[in-house]
Order: sequence, then C-alpha cells, then structure tokens
Amino acid sequence: MTSRILKNAVLSLLMLTSSYCVKSQGVKIGYLNYGNVVLDLPEYKVMNDSLMSYYLTLQEDLKKIEDDYIAKQTELNKKIESGNQNKRLIELEQYALEQLQQIYQFQQRENEEKIAQKQEELLAPLRKKVDDAIEAIAKEKGFTLVLDASVIHYKREADDVENLVRAKLKVITKEESEKKRKEGGDNNVETPPIPKNTIGN
Repeated sequence: MTSRILKNAVLSLLMLTSSYCVKSQGVKIGYLNYGNVVLDLPEYKVMNDSLMSYYLTLQEDLKKIEDDYIAKQTELNKKIESGNQNKRLIELEQYALEQLQQIYQFQQRENEEKIAQKQEELLAPLRKKVDDAIEAIAKEKGFTLVLDASVIHYKREADDVENLVRAKLKVITKEESEKKRKEGGDNNVETPPIPKNTIGN
C-alpha cells in the first residue's frame, strides 16, 4: 500500500503547491517522506482495521463459492471413477463446474476492485490531513514547493520539513518512526492481499 500512497502523494503535493507563484529566483523547495507520515497517523491503524474487516467480509462470500466448487468437484470425481454414470450427465456437471469457476474468478476480480476503491475512500481524509499540514508549514516557513523525498535525486538535510509537518500533526518524529520500523513496529501494516485463484487449477 505504501507505493500507492507515494504515487498519490506526488500528485497531491504538486496540486497543493500550484497556488504559489513560482519564479525563476527565490524558489525554496522542501521535502518529506509522505507515505511514512501517513502511516504514522493514529487514524491509519483504524483505517487499516476497517479495510481488513471489509476484506474478510468479501472473502467469506468467495470462500462459499470455493467450498461449493470443491464439494461438486469431489462428487463428480467419484462418479467418474465409478464408471457407472451417463456420459452426457458427466459432461453437464463438468460444464457446471466450469461456470462456477468463472463466477469465482469474476468475483475475485470484483473483490480486488472493491478493495482498491475502499482503500482510496478510507485514505482520502488521511491524505487531506497531511496535505493541510504541509500547506500550513509551507506558508509558515516560506517554501514554494514541498515534494516527496522519493522524487528528489539530491536533497539537503536543511530542506527536510518532515519533522515540522509531524509536529503539526502531533505524531512521532521521523527518527522515532525510522527506529520503530527497524525494530519491526506495528506501523508497517500492509493492506491485505486478495489470495490467488484456488479453484480450477
């Protein structure tokens, strides 16, 4: 999920600073790790828990289709092994299994889209909160642009505004965040993935 946050961050930050008049001289550029700031918001864990709950609800419906497929496949295999079943009936049941597999795959793709949409919906207020803090710091400190560190090839430590933004948001410092990540803290939560197709293989 971090990569998705960073992609959206670049667009958000550039749009955020579009109201400033950028001149050829006197441009002051700051930077921060946008994704990490979002991850360290207290609301992020609540958001991720909500997303996980939504994901598990979708998976329950998918599991029902999977269980139905497995049960029918097992029953069909028994009929084939017995050798006493009508060939036409076997073909019809095989066709029904193929249809069920297509339903499963369609539902799986739909779930992926729903998870992505839900994630965007839940992340929107968090990104706005960070954007507002960045805008406030930029105005207070006279920055013309504030960019994500991932898009900058050379940067001076003096232009790092991350701790200023973090202080505005009342979250842990950049140094504390980095230490927590190295120690495997709970701010490295990732969005639950949709499992691979488990039927029809």
